[in-house]
Parts: sequence; structure tokens; C-alpha cells
Amino acid sequence: DKGENLPVWDDEFYLEAHRGTYTSKGDLKKLNRKGELLYRDAEILSSLAFAKGMDYSMEELNKGWKLLLLNQFHDTLPGSHVPEAVPDMYRDYEELYAIGESVKKRALGYLVSRMTGNFGFTVFNTLSWDRRSVVSIPWTEEAGSVCLGGEHLSCQKKGDQLFFDPSSLPSMGWISGNVSSEKAESENSVKEIPGGIETEFYRIEWDSRGWLKSVYDKENNRQVLQGRGNELLVFEDDPGKNFGAWDIASHYNEYSYDVNLVRNWTLRENGPVFAELEAEWSVLDSKIVQTMRVFRNHRSIEFDTFADWQNSKKLLKTSFDLAVRSRRATYDLPFGHIERTTHSNTSWDQARFEVCGHKWADLSEGDYGVALMNDCKYGYDAQDNILRLSLLRSPVKPDKTSDIGEHRFSYALLPHKGIWQQGAVDRRAYEFNIPPVSEVNTGERASDNRGGAVLPPEYSFLNLKGEGQIVEALKPSEDGRSLILRSFDSHNTHTRTAVHINHKLAACQSTDLLEQAEETLYVQDNEIDLLFSPMEIKTCRLELSVENSGES
Repeated sequence: DKGENLPVWDDEFYLEAHRGTYTSKGDLKKLNRKGELLYRDAEILSSLAFAKGMDYSMEELNKGWKLLLLNQFHDTLPGSHVPEAVPDMYRDYEELYAIGESVKKRALGYLVSRMTGNFGFTVFNTLSWDRRSVVSIPWTEEAGSVCLGGEHLSCQKKGDQLFFDPSSLPSMGWISGNVSSEKAESENSVKEIPGGIETEFYRIEWDSRGWLKSVYDKENNRQVLQGRGNELLVFEDDPGKNFGAWDIASHYNEYSYDVNLVRNWTLRENGPVFAELEAEWSVLDSKIVQTMRVFRNHRSIEFDTFADWQNSKKLLKTSFDLAVRSRRATYDLPFGHIERTTHSNTSWDQARFEVCGHKWADLSEGDYGVALMNDCKYGYDAQDNILRLSLLRSPVKPDKTSDIGEHRFSYALLPHKGIWQQGAVDRRAYEFNIPPVSEVNTGERASDNRGGAVLPPEYSFLNLKGEGQIVEALKPSEDGRSLILRSFDSHNTHTRTAVHINHKLAACQSTDLLEQAEETLYVQDNEIDLLFSPMEIKTCRLELSVENSGES
């Protein structure tokens, strides 16, 4: 027949015996995540510069993309490669990072050199919504405040970086400002209480082992934790001689090691933008140092982690025992998300004791939830109300030195009102992974390439008027004549969304993923009307009208 009677499998193809590949070779996982996001930013910034007159082709970035994608092949990124492959992989990453940074720097320099006004720096936001995020710029002198958009902002100096917190950064655009000696009114981000701290959003307490014992959400009048939070767990991780880098044994929970507190949380930094506390633990021959960062104006609680890992066949996880009742957990995946059970009712449920997720995982009940975000990890597990993230594992086959050495990574807890869509967990995770880009003004002016426009010090190229849609890519087209816009529905909804382009459009077409035209889209006042089905990916070709050098 024609296939009408074929069965349909509506779920992931969960591959048993490969659960360890989400975590093995953590340094390569980090290089991959940061590389993907570097090229995302480089493409978007190059697109903004292309729209404003910079000559550009995709040839350079395509070379780097191919190196990045090559190293996502089996067995490289999964961490199950032989030791002989390692030099080639690191050489590829070094080259692709150099290409990406060069393209990104060229676009930033071009844009800043065309801006009018007297300013010291520009902050770029490559995300498709106006965002509030902490910004840092290189700064070695004393500073009283930051002037941005006519407003004096409190600032906080740490090392050679100056931090401030603008109330809004323009969607896919920029805003310019200056550092001032004039002091802005400010208060510290936390106050110390017995056994903990209090912030604008939380009362946080820890126990004698350094684990969180209470995170009380003041804004929503409820306790976040039911038991311990940020409990570091180390397990014996030996799935057998044939499965070292590939799998995690189902009985790993039965064999654990004590993680011993060396230094409990101590307040190291307390300013008007953020506060930092530090703690240290030891386990076997390894040590873990964490910096917990909380913010005056942001709800996330971040854990920057340094691990000097010296023990093979071990698995490190962080665990949060949450005061949330949910029979399903939601995990971020490329261009969407997936739900999985939090119970072990069936043999299939029991087999999925370690699962894959990207930027975040979430447990939500009817009116409240908690997300666990990360900047370079991929292995999660959720059982009942306990949400855990795999941080490191150190198998000995095929590489007996896997993950032995120093590691740096970050994750963050995000309690939120409502389910994850209402808490905008997807957008907060993008913000956690993709910080604003700052560029200092050198005073140099760009030479004309295509008669490019003079640029204002504040600008938004694109605004996507929908809560559940995300622009994943804005890139010059492969033929070099237009821009390609790729967005998707993140919230699993049927919705109509308007995309406003702050640039005169000559035409707009929908295309397939190969940039081949499908149909002409109606454009009115530089606004495109798009109808999304749940988790649909849409690609559009934007034909831009040339801006003259006298326009802004």
C-alpha cells in the first residue's frame, strides 16, 4: 500500500546505553555551546552592519560553521572519541573561534564608527525582544555612574570590568552611553541575616554543609525548596568496560561519596548591581569552588563553578529538592521543547533516568514553577519533585584521562510565577546564555562601502510582537543580496505575530531552509504578519531598500 497503515511513533527515539554522552568531555560541550552562540551573534551583528551599508559575504562564516558542525559528528562532541582525535578537534575549535570573533569584531567596529554623537561605548542586544540584563564594559578607572538613554545608572566595578543594569536594551539593536564621575543613588544588593542573606526577591539560607536549606520567594510568598538545594552529589560511575564514555549505569545512585565543606558561603562582593558569595568543597582528590551571584533587579540565582577534577569513573550532579508537584518536566531542545515524565511507573519511564536538555529544564505546577538553566551542560534527570543537572563525568574508555583537570561552567535557578511559558523561562535562558555585547568607541570613522547610513546612538532593527516566538537567526543570504530571518514558536501555540522591521523593505518572501522562495509575503509599513502553528519554524527573505548616507 501507500503507507496509510504504517504505525506512528509520536515521541523521541530515546537511545539507551548512550546516556553518558550528554556529559562526557565537558570542555568540548562548552566549546560547542559557546561556538554556536558566537556564530549566532556574528551573523546577527553582520546582518545589522550589512543593512547599514557594510559589504559582506557568508564565505568566511560558512568556513567556521563547517568546522563547528564537523565536530558535532559521532564520536566527537559525544565525548566517545579516541584520544588521537583530540588535537584535531582543538585545532578546529581554535580556528573557528578566531574566524567568528574576527567577523563579529568587524561588524561591531563598522556599526560603532558610523554612529553620531559623543559617547564612550555601545551595548548591543542580539535577541529579538527588549531585554533587561546586566552589562559589563572594560574599565580600569573610578566611575560614579553610567549615563544611558538620558538616565544615570548605578554601576559596580569589579577587576577591570564595570557593571551596570539598564532598564531596557533595544531588540536586535543597540544603545550608546558614557561613564560619568557623577554618583547615582544606590543600595547594596543583599543584607546578611543569620545563616544566610536577604535580597529584593528572596531570603536564602544554607546549612552546615553549604547546601541551600531555604529559598523563600518574597514576591510570591512561598518556599522554593522542599529539601536541600544546590546539593553537590558525587557517584561511582562505571557502566562496564564496553560503555565507559557512552553510558551511565542504572544503579549509579547506590554508590556515592561524601562531599565535604571546606569553606561555607562568605560574602565577597555586595554592590548596587549584584552580590557574590563564595564556598568551597572537597571530594576524594578533587575540589569544587562556587560563586553564588544574586541580583538587585533579576530573579535568577547563579552558580559559577570551578572544579579541579582529579578522580576517574565519577559523576558530579547538582540537585534541587523543589516544593513543586508536577508529573512531567519540560526540557529545552533546539527550536522547541519536550515533556517527559517525573515518575517511574513503567519500564520505559525507568529507562529514562538520564535525559537530554539544552539551555533549561523546568518543573511547574498550576501557578508556580522552578527552572534550572545552564550555559554548557546537556544531561538532566527529574524524579518526582527533584530536579538535577549532570555537571561532570570522568570515564576511562576510550580516553583514560577524560575530564581530568580544571573546568569552569555556570548554572542558575529561576523560580517563577505560573507555568514556564508565563515565567518566560525560554527567554530568560537565552539571556543567561547570550549576554549583551559591549564595544568601546575608539573615535575612528568608517569609510563608505555601499554609501551606508549615519547611525543613531540608539536603534532597534527588529521587533517581534509575540511572547512565544523567538528569532533564532538573522543572517546575510547565501547569495549575498538580502537578509534571512528565521524564527520559531517556542510556546507550542497557534498564534499570529507581527514582525516590525525598522528599515525600509523592498519585498519579503517566505522560503524553505535552503533559502528557496515559496511565496511573497504582504508587507505594510515595514511590518510582516506571520501565522505560526505550534513549534513551527519560519524562514523569510528580507529584501532591503538601500539607505542613503544622510539618513538615520
